[in-house]
Amino acid sequence: KRDDLLAVTGAPAGAPPPTAGEYKTDGLTGLTNMRGLRTTAPGFVGQRLARGEKAWCIYFNIRNFRVYNELYGFERGDRLLRTIARLLQSTFPEDLIARLYEDHFAVITAREDVEGGISRVLSRLGSIQRDTVLELKAGFTEIEEGDADIILFLDRAKLACDSIKQDFGVGIQRYDSGLGAKVEFHRNIVDRLENALKNGWISIVYQPVVDVKTRRIVSQEALVRWQEPGQQDAFPPESFLGVLEEEHQIHKLDRFVIEKVCEELHQRMEDGMPVVPVSVNLSQMDFELTDMVKTADDAVSRYGIPRDMLCFEISEGGIVPDMEVLKQATEKLREHGFRVWMDAFGSGHSSLNVLKDFDLAGLKIDMELVHSCGVNEKAGIIISTVIDMAKRLGLNVLLKGVETEEQLAFSRTVGCDLAQGYLLGVPEPASAQYAHAWYGGSGVK
Repeated sequence: KRDDLLAVTGAPAGAPPPTAGEYKTDGLTGLTNMRGLRTTAPGFVGQRLARGEKAWCIYFNIRNFRVYNELYGFERGDRLLRTIARLLQSTFPEDLIARLYEDHFAVITAREDVEGGISRVLSRLGSIQRDTVLELKAGFTEIEEGDADIILFLDRAKLACDSIKQDFGVGIQRYDSGLGAKVEFHRNIVDRLENALKNGWISIVYQPVVDVKTRRIVSQEALVRWQEPGQQDAFPPESFLGVLEEEHQIHKLDRFVIEKVCEELHQRMEDGMPVVPVSVNLSQMDFELTDMVKTADDAVSRYGIPRDMLCFEISEGGIVPDMEVLKQATEKLREHGFRVWMDAFGSGHSSLNVLKDFDLAGLKIDMELVHSCGVNEKAGIIISTVIDMAKRLGLNVLLKGVETEEQLAFSRTVGCDLAQGYLLGVPEPASAQYAHAWYGGSGVK
């Protein structure tokens, strides 16, 4: 039977691997390997530059190749790698092509339309792999010196490729000097994370969720602050949360937050102080890197926290494209007695499917949608319709980003019971939040 993965090359299943000239050192694909590339690239590049041509280094990586192997088996995975080798050879027939390791490939080319060549490879592979989670990424850079070690340019092309590895639908990136600074910043954040967690440089603050009629706190959202000794201001969360996700380190932070929230809830309960439920933000990446349900189970058991005092928020944006992974994770959390909210509703690409397929406790309406109510009549209609639909589905709804009395009045008008925003309370340590709610006697101001 003809294999669909090889149909694009016209080669039957079981055909011998493609050849790559005299440097045939990779047994699977027939391409040269890293050692062969380092040997041949300087001469290849030097000749092209001497003729006044440009030379380029391209780095290819298959996103989700490990998942592909798990779903379809290593034999089919190997056939896919041979298919990519043939696609590269047919697109760059006069150039140097290497399989560096696993699902990583490189091309050294003097092709004038380098982006066009990359796009052709991505497009042809996409036409074969329509029903899978695979996505081929490519980074490229111009080679400026013919006698330079090719590793320098491979590193640059890889940096460009890695910079888009989490950007669904983005397949090509050219290297620029800013990427080097970005990578250095990423490494700095990752290298300092362990010390920050251990030394107390990362702390928890809480932003209240209030009843829109009474303006009293009914729950809180746990947020993180990272401030090191001698640093005047804390790192903005947006400066490191995305980095930790990209570098697959976010689970370390989120496990810390769960532990710290449970510890602080336990201490207040021990002291006889009032408490309200607390929500913790989770990343989709958490469920791929660790057993987050076990983390939550262990924490509430260790500190004696009722499960209805801890709930989780997952951003809608994280649900695309690996919806099934997140669906299973939320179901498991609910089975263990935890509530799950969807944050930033309206910011993703599949909102209605999420409502249909996920068993959620509530929705948080995206802040940008709330802010546009004053200037866009449609936004108000959309929010009102969503709230009505959510109530019919048995879901709670919270308006986030409420910053004016007019926005708070609007939330009452559309029948929303809960709200959050700087008008109602800023992120503060737990003790300050509780003082506002109970000891002040008149709720949050």
